[in-house]
Amino acid sequence: MSKLLEEIETSFYVDSIRVNNTDAWSLFRFRVFELVRTKKLNVPNRLKKINLKTTIKLSFLLFYGLKYFLFPRKYDYLIFSSSERRKSIDGVKHDRVIEGLLGSSSALLIENPFPLLKHVCKSQIPTKSVFSESILFLLIKILSFNEKYIFEGVDVVREIEKKYTIKIPIDTTIKRFLGQRKVAKILVRKYNPKAVFFVYGSSSQGYIQEFKRQSVPVVELQHGVINENHAAYIYHSKSNREQLPDYLLTYGEYESKFFTEKNKFINSKNVFPIGNYLVDYYRGVKRKKSGESIKLVFSGQSIFDNHSLSFLNEVSEQLPEIDITFIPRNPFDVDKGSLSDDINLEIEKSIYEVLLCSDIHCTVNSSSAIDALCLGVPTVFINFKNQASLYYGGLSRYFHFVESSEKLVEFLRDFVKPPIEEVMEDSFFFVKSDHQNSIKKFLEKL
Repeated sequence: MSKLLEEIETSFYVDSIRVNNTDAWSLFRFRVFELVRTKKLNVPNRLKKINLKTTIKLSFLLFYGLKYFLFPRKYDYLIFSSSERRKSIDGVKHDRVIEGLLGSSSALLIENPFPLLKHVCKSQIPTKSVFSESILFLLIKILSFNEKYIFEGVDVVREIEKKYTIKIPIDTTIKRFLGQRKVAKILVRKYNPKAVFFVYGSSSQGYIQEFKRQSVPVVELQHGVINENHAAYIYHSKSNREQLPDYLLTYGEYESKFFTEKNKFINSKNVFPIGNYLVDYYRGVKRKKSGESIKLVFSGQSIFDNHSLSFLNEVSEQLPEIDITFIPRNPFDVDKGSLSDDINLEIEKSIYEVLLCSDIHCTVNSSSAIDALCLGVPTVFINFKNQASLYYGGLSRYFHFVESSEKLVEFLRDFVKPPIEEVMEDSFFFVKSDHQNSIKKFLEKL
């Protein structure tokens, strides 16, 4: 899978794919990646279709922060993030990526309710200037409903579909792009921002292109692992620079090496390491003693859980002395009956809170592995179809990989907890410290 997009972008004339005389391959590339990955790895598709039940839920979310859209005032920055990124600190739900920026500037958060289809109550969040992106979803649908467009390159799209036996939703994708452009114009008129920030921009090309045409700089913030195998950050075709960010803010120095002349995503001169808001906080929290028994925390990922839960159940059976806590990415995706009775299902505490009292972290390839490193906890990866080693292979001596449940049991049976300080020392190249000051310096340069 790591070479899929390189194969497509070098084998097919994707630069011929255009909408209204604008390069448009970037609108489809991540959808293609998800469709092929779902098929080849036999995992759930992360791109959810909006059905009647979802539409009803979204309609109730329209009122979340609606006053900030209906009665706008001037904000220096607009920030696009997602409600799933909120993590608890002393009962208050902070956005793990953008809270530092949101709390230290004149900024308005536009929050995507997916995949949880909910927002946190305003009384439980530190910064109240936020409205639901479901408002914009509705506007996009209305404004693009009868939109006409000229699409070139359909023959290339059909060739890709044929080779990989997938079906690409052309009309839906194009109308979302055109609708986003219209909504971006509305947002610029309402708020006149100095810059717009996206935590994840791979499905926001219409917004990005229009903001840039309106002379508003676009900044993307790292939210997970970035490497040469991440589909969202590695471009092999010339791509449309109008649909990609002007700046990328990363956790540390490590990521900048991937943005060379061969990678068309961004110029390495526009990559700035700023650290991470929650990592900065939890690095300073005193660790709790974990006791005599080994405490393992597992970071779930909806697309891999069907496979990885069998590994945890095997560990629970073979090594009952190990205390196992499972933290799902989405609590609604978990079938409690698939978990051993001896495994703790944690849906209230964040991964950061549980890591503070854990000895070893386990996952397939969640970016929580980096968080664990920052908090002094090594990770053992379940290397499902090489999805762990592709992302984390060779990065740290505290990253370990197993191919089977038997090997996981064997590793844990012999596990000796390393000194916390030594593990943490390995993390500073990946996540620098002093996040707030780094954010301040970047805004001064912007």
